[in-house]
Amino acid sequence: MHSSIKPGIYALLDDTMLDAFGFPYPSPLLRSAMVSLLKIRAKLIRLFPPRNQPNFYIDSPIPSYPTGYEIANVGPLHPKI
Repeated sequence: MHSSIKPGIYALLDDTMLDAFGFPYPSPLLRSAMVSLLKIRAKLIRLFPPRNQPNFYIDSPIPSYPTGYEIANVGPLHPKI
């Protein structure tokens, strides 16, 4: 991950998550700025018309399995044991 993005990601995590993963605490100013940016984004998105169709990641084709897959067939052909 690019080093300039990391502080922003850390600012989105709560203290429990930061402690659990051993990440450094972000500055209170950065945390406040990230919360403000998310609130502004939410207000802007409200101005757009509602979606006609849902856009879920799971509905997108999976490049590795363009025709779908069976769970039993996923994985290496000859596993090393």
